[in-house]
Amino acid sequence: MESIAELLDKYRRLDGSERNKENALKQNGVSFHVGLGRSVWMKILGFDLGKYFEEPETMLQAQMSWRLFWHDRIPDDTVILPDIGIDFGVALEPSLFGMDSIFRSNADPWYGDPVINQPSDLSRLKIPDFYSSGLMPRVHHFYEKIRTLVGDDIPVRFTGWARGPWSVACMLRGFNALYLDLIDDPHFVEDLLDFIVHSRIEWEKQRCAF
Repeated sequence: MESIAELLDKYRRLDGSERNKENALKQNGVSFHVGLGRSVWMKILGFDLGKYFEEPETMLQAQMSWRLFWHDRIPDDTVILPDIGIDFGVALEPSLFGMDSIFRSNADPWYGDPVINQPSDLSRLKIPDFYSSGLMPRVHHFYEKIRTLVGDDIPVRFTGWARGPWSVACMLRGFNALYLDLIDDPHFVEDLLDFIVHSRIEWEKQRCAF
């Protein structure tokens, strides 16, 4: 990949490109977009996904490189905006509740074993903290470092909580166990979902204040 300085020089020009102007005019009709995951971009551009989630510089270089590639070589209807997103994928939400995060050089992040092995384990979980729980210290470090690297003229989007309550519940309890709980202990399932919803509300309040 090119250096950060070289990529930034090209990246800043995306906003007013002819391709983006043309695609912006199409937005009132039916548009067609190509969605490629990080593991696909890794193969196209040759970066290490382990380093992508360990080094802010690699995340920045990779995102600029794949969006420039997308802009120049994939003729779909997407307007390619010059911004950067901080995103740790499916590993983020379970990490907030104490689950291990698994990072690999050739695949997207994953998460470790469930932390609720029996319903009584729910009482041990704590409401996540926006700054200190799970991967959040790393998220904040990446956000501040990348903002420093790109300056004020390129927006850096802070990560969001992307998974819904049922998805997070499957992570915390385990898919099969949770579906059996629907039969054996539905009140526990209600309590678990209530806890997750309340956790997200508190986390989002902190995120909004930030």
